[in-house]
Amino acid sequence: MHVQDHKLIFGVALSVILGSTLLSNPANAAEGAASSSATIVAPITISEDQGLLFGNLAPTGTAGTATIDTADGLVVSNVDVLSGVTPKSGAFTVGGGTTATYSITLPSTVTMSDGAGGSMTLDNFGHSAGATPQMSGGADTFKVGAQLSVGASQAAGAYTGSYTVTVSYN
Repeated sequence: MHVQDHKLIFGVALSVILGSTLLSNPANAAEGAASSSATIVAPITISEDQGLLFGNLAPTGTAGTATIDTADGLVVSNVDVLSGVTPKSGAFTVGGGTTATYSITLPSTVTMSDGAGGSMTLDNFGHSAGATPQMSGGADTFKVGAQLSVGASQAAGAYTGSYTVTVSYN
């Protein structure tokens, strides 16, 4: 090979290297800074402040209902209310994000039992928090009401049950 051939090969190789460098770093490219952020809010919590309490009831020989509203009011149909225990709606405190909105999910039906085979149905749950409850200062409270179905000859006894109230951030 002649010296001129080596110069030609060297010249072609240099052109390829320079050309690829120039193509990979175009003159019209620009870089800019971008930002990112995240806000971590406290986990949502719920605690029961007051259990749902229907008080002392007596069947009347006809199936009936006892309904507690979210303002502690008791309305009965074919059930006698006896003195001794003041009916109360359930009360809850929600904690979490400073001004976060949340949703409430209540059960559709719950069974209360006396431990001896007797049972009653609790349904038609409702709450006092409105359509879009919102925390103030990281907390909120609401009440829960429901309807208890009492059988015509419901067996005497202390009936208990539990229900789940779920709160979730919107």
